[in-house]
Amino acid sequence: MFEWTPSVDEDGRILYARWDYVDRHNMPYMSLWSTMPDGTSAQAVFGNYTQNPHCMFEARSIPGSRKIIFTASGHHAFTGGSLVLLDPHRGADGEDPMQRLTPEVCFPESEGWPESYYANPYPLSENHYLTAWSDLKLPPHRGSGQVRDDHNPVNAMGLYLCDAFGNLELIYRDSKISSMNPIPVRPRY
Repeated sequence: MFEWTPSVDEDGRILYARWDYVDRHNMPYMSLWSTMPDGTSAQAVFGNYTQNPHCMFEARSIPGSRKIIFTASGHHAFTGGSLVLLDPHRGADGEDPMQRLTPEVCFPESEGWPESYYANPYPLSENHYLTAWSDLKLPPHRGSGQVRDDHNPVNAMGLYLCDAFGNLELIYRDSKISSMNPIPVRPRY
């Protein structure tokens, strides 16, 4: 159906979320796939038969590691949810290869609608990540059938440093617009 949120991993492969429901029900199969830059050797990396979380978006390879971070999102919501550390060498499906970095945030839709949410993780190491975070409830998509009495404001998210120990430190938050998609910058000589 679609391929979303591509990034390049440590081996030069392109990681992406793929909605793969050929010959099966259309939920919840939005898993993590990879391909070579020329489009050859497409393969499932993780979650092609994992039902929780529903979607694995914004996957990024962690520098100097074989692990990957991704946003566990709902099918009927915009990309936002819990952050997950994945070790694909521990398996291609199920809970065992996943470590929830933000266990206070439920997996959207499959476990409920979280009271706060993360998006756009950018790993610095296995223990430290730049991310966007909102202290507001993740609103379901309009087509989800969920009753919506509120909408996410345009300034819902800020940029934070998050770590694997449960700490969250504000880097920047704008009072008028959301701040998202953190990318570290360093000088080049």
